[in-house]
Formats: sequence, structure tokens, C-alpha cells
Amino acid sequence: MKIGEIKEVKVLGILALIDSNETDWKVVTIQTSDPLSIHLKNINDIELHIPGLLNYVRRWFKYYKSAEEKSTNSFGFQGEFQSRSYALRIINETHQFWKKKYMAKSNS
Repeated sequence: MKIGEIKEVKVLGILALIDSNETDWKVVTIQTSDPLSIHLKNINDIELHIPGLLNYVRRWFKYYKSAEEKSTNSFGFQGEFQSRSYALRIINETHQFWKKKYMAKSNS
């Protein structure tokens, strides 16, 4: 996908990456057009259908900045991916924060 491209996806879970002492949520999704999407309903389904993928994703997020000679990242929840329902809650909460901030800017 290209940056800024919009796709219809199904939310499967979320990972809490800690970057500069702030939580940088990484939402795990699958495109609804992907044939595998009918089998994936939650984060735990990924390990059943694509063994090892979540470990690879976690490792990539931990070390990807070290190529720029920066320190490795850490995670909330001891690096465990959280469920679809938790992800949807975080998405809703962060959207409300965004709306509040956007509305404040548009009213000034």
C-alpha cells in the first residue's frame, strides 16, 4: 500500500509500543479483500493461520530504529498483543481525543 491510501480493513488487535516515553499504538488489521480475512477474527487467530507472524512483527517494532543508531523500543503489556475488543476501545478513545483537539483548533 502507498502512504495515505485508504483500504477497508478488519481490526484484529493492537500492540502498545513505547516510543520516547509515549504509547504509540500499532493496530493490527487485515484487508477485508484478503481471502484469509474470513478466518481471522481476533489477534489469536493470526498464530493459528500464520504461525510466527506476531513474533516477527513484535521483533521488527522493537529493533527498527536501531538501524538509525537509536535505542530499541519497548512495549506496554510486556509486549503482548491485545484483543480486537481492546483495540476497538483504544481506537474509539484516541479518535475522541483527536476530535476534541480538532474541534478546538477549528473553533479558534
